[in-house]
Amino acid sequence: MRFLLPTVDSASAAGYVPRWLRILLALGTLAFVMQGHAWPERPVRVIATSPPGGAVDLLARIVADEFAKEYGQPFVVENRPGANGNIGVAAALQASADGHMLFVAPPGPFSINAQLMPSTRFDARADIAPIALLGVSPLVLAVHPSVPAANLRELIAWLKAQHGRVSYASQAV
Repeated sequence: MRFLLPTVDSASAAGYVPRWLRILLALGTLAFVMQGHAWPERPVRVIATSPPGGAVDLLARIVADEFAKEYGQPFVVENRPGANGNIGVAAALQASADGHMLFVAPPGPFSINAQLMPSTRFDARADIAPIALLGVSPLVLAVHPSVPAANLRELIAWLKAQHGRVSYASQAV
């Protein structure tokens, strides 16, 4: 199996969070800590938009484990996969706004879902405020060794020449 690797490196992917936003988040965290509130007062739900074992689930579990150690309360990961993240978004939007729910999702629900699924009942970009970039998960496109393509351009040309005789599988949409 050959892998067609993307050209975006993790340094440029980390640039998705502007410096001003990172500073604002740090200041907000500092203000929260200085208030002296005993948070969390009870277990915290962590809604993840992937099934167990997915990249989002892994990040959610790492964060939940660290937060549980830091804050002395359970952080329980609740997987809500489906509809390219929209099921998880809906669960997060329906949760009580009590400060005891976190939401972990990839960019899909915030970037392309409005175009792919215009009938959704929410605007994820307006209804949810991202607060931190947890990690970068590079994606690869793998093809069978018999496919005569060494890069994405060659693969696209080969696919066009197949006139619909090739299928594609993805864990997403």
